Amino acid sequence: LDGDGVGNRRELALGLAPDAADTDGDGLPDGEEVNVTGSDPRRTDSDGDGLDDRVAVRVHRTDPNRTDSDADGIDDALEVTLATNPNQADSDVDGVPDGFERAYGTDPRSAASLPPLVSSMDESFEAGVLPVGWRVDALSDAGFSPTAEGSFTGRRALWTPALDAGEDAGIELRGRFVAGTLRMRIRVDGDVPAVFVDDVLQPAINSAAWTEHEIALSAGPHVVRIAYVGTRNGRGDGRAAIDDV
Repeated sequence: LDGDGVGNRRELALGLAPDAADTDGDGLPDGEEVNVTGSDPRRTDSDGDGLDDRVAVRVHRTDPNRTDSDADGIDDALEVTLATNPNQADSDVDGVPDGFERAYGTDPRSAASLPPLVSSMDESFEAGVLPVGWRVDALSDAGFSPTAEGSFTGRRALWTPALDAGEDAGIELRGRFVAGTLRMRIRVDGDVPAVFVDDVLQPAINSAAWTEHEIALSAGPHVVRIAYVGTRNGRGDGRAAIDDV
C-alpha cells in the first residue's frame, strides 16, 4: 500500500503499518530499515544511543544498531557532542583511543594532548591518595583505597573494604606504557582476585602473603584492572590489597 519496499503481509508480520512508508517517523523508510540498515523500523532510535536512526545514517554515517560504532568506549551521541569522530576510535590519530583519553583526562581531539609515557613506576601509595592514572572501577560495588592496615613497603597499601559474599571491588591503572614488565605485590584474605590487561584475564594469585605478580605489557596504551569478589562463606571478611607497583 505505501510503496516502501516491504510487502503488506511482511509489514503486518513485523508489526509495521502497511499504509505508512515510515512507521516510526524517524526519516528512514521502512524498506530501507528492513532491507539495508537492519535497524528497527518501529523505533526512531534503534540502538538507544541518543541519535535518531536517520541522523545516524544520513548525517554521521554511524551504525544505527550500535551505541558505539567505533568501539572506542564513547557512545556515538556523546562523540557528536564532544566533536570527536564516532567512526574512528582514535579521532586525533595519536595512538591512544578516544575513550582511553577521556577517562585519563587528556583531549581526544588533539594529538598534542597525550597521557604521559610511563617508562618506570615506583608506587607504594604513601601519599594516601590514588596516584595519577589510577581510579576506582565505576562498575564495582567498592574500590581499593590507600590504607595503613598492613603493607609490603612503607605504611600504606591499596586495600579493599571487607566484602560480603558476592560483593566486588575493582581498581584500574591506565597508562601509555613502554614495552616491559609491570610488577606489583598482591595479597588476599579470601578468594582469588582477577587481574585483567585490556579485559584479558591474567594468571591468578591466591596467597595471604604478599606475592609478586608480573604483567608483560607491549608498548602503547593499556588498562590494567584488578577485581576482587568477596568470600563465598558470607562472613563479610574478604579483602585484597595491592602494593609496591
